[in-house]
Parts: sequence; C-alpha cells; structure tokens
Amino acid sequence: MIVRLILVALIVVGAARVAFADVAGELGVPLPKKSTSLAPYAWHSSDNFKDTLKFYAKRFKHVAYTVHKVMANEKIRVVYLESNDPSTAWEGLNISEKKRHVRVFILARKK
Repeated sequence: MIVRLILVALIVVGAARVAFADVAGELGVPLPKKSTSLAPYAWHSSDNFKDTLKFYAKRFKHVAYTVHKVMANEKIRVVYLESNDPSTAWEGLNISEKKRHVRVFILARKK
C-alpha cells in the first residue's frame, strides 16, 4: 500500500515523464520502451527500477491491481504487481532489480 502511494505521489508531482511502450509485451502487459525479451514471459527493462515502477503506475492507472513490496535491500529490490481483474490473461508481474539490471517477469493466469 505504501509503495502504491509513493508511486502515485511521484507521478502527481511530475518527478519524471514516462513514455508509453513501443514493445507489445505478452499476455496484454505493456513494457517500457526498448525492453528486450530474455525468455518467454521474461523481459529486461530499458528503464531503471524507479522509472519502471512509474511506467506501470501510469499504464495501469485504470486497472485494478495490488502492489506488494517483496524485498528491498542493498543488493536486490523486488515488487510484485497482482492483477485484481480476473479477465486479464496475467496474474501478476514480478519487477526486480539486481546490479542495476531491471527485469519484468509476467505470470500467466491459471485457467
């Protein structure tokens, strides 16, 4: 909840401008501009961790989701975005940063 409030606050004050994705992504999930595929449902974000979170806060402005802060220390940061909309093809997104490399893992919804 706190992470979501921080994300909203950053967008409201205009801390950074986030461009819309030019990468289609998978399962209907948009991806930051110039993201590259690592494996099925795994992507390397071209943006840093903070900007990647802001990208999703802006893109999912009208999507029902919950933010879970999974881990944050000096070596790794992980946030999980859980889709609250059963009509989406994705169940959640794991966004992680390790050694300045940001990864987005798309979790498919079980049928």
